[in-house]
Amino acid sequence: EILTSLFEISNLPFFNGIGFTLRGHSKRISNIINLPPFDLSNNTTKIVSYSWDSTIKIWDITTQSLYASLPPVSEEDIIIAVIPLYTSHTLQNKKNPILLMAVTWDKKVIIYNIITNTIHYQTTIEQYGELLWAIKCDNYLLTSSYEHDIRIWTIPNFFHEESLIEALLKRPEDANDNNKRFTCIHILQGHNDAIPRMIQLKDKRIASCSWDRTIRIWNLNTFVCEHTFKVYEDKLTQLLQLNDMRLACLSLNGVVRVLNLYTK
Repeated sequence: EILTSLFEISNLPFFNGIGFTLRGHSKRISNIINLPPFDLSNNTTKIVSYSWDSTIKIWDITTQSLYASLPPVSEEDIIIAVIPLYTSHTLQNKKNPILLMAVTWDKKVIIYNIITNTIHYQTTIEQYGELLWAIKCDNYLLTSSYEHDIRIWTIPNFFHEESLIEALLKRPEDANDNNKRFTCIHILQGHNDAIPRMIQLKDKRIASCSWDRTIRIWNLNTFVCEHTFKVYEDKLTQLLQLNDMRLACLSLNGVVRVLNLYTK
């Protein structure tokens, strides 16, 4: 499904093999994501890859070349998630910076300016244990770790998708470090082992999978776990929502199980 979507977006033929190879990372690649267009007049497709070599690279699929390599994090750190902070709404004001957020194993949150290839802002959040995964849901950042919990952080107004323009233009006096802090507003507890993956479902709820062999469905409005799937396989490592609203999970022993969110 991932391969199909990549080739559909890039309009490249797929001849039962590799169309082309992008080289540049020196260590294993952690993940690849599609990057929303940041030039409204240019529909070229770009992807972002981040690696254990502590770098983030932006690739232009149309030209099959490296578009940008962002400043690396420290060599001892590992990037666990990269999240775009811009939308077509924020791009309407060309003075707005085009920002990309990276979250690291060592609990750092780094905001990059894609156009200038610079670090726009950097901070460290407080959470026990090394981070495993992070996602953005509306104006919240969710992080999970080896320590069994999911923390919900408010993203400062200056980095919100929909309010970035208003915050910068209407309240320039607020542009100081005190208003750029990530604040933990709630901790989701229920898992009793590491949580390697979370996803936002199409109905805005959150699904998380854990090494405790369970998948939990969370309501972010009430901060309540609405259902727990018990999967009697090995430790769970991956989660994906399918187009028909079912949920697919992958366990460490290679078993894929498909769950029905409606019938539970």
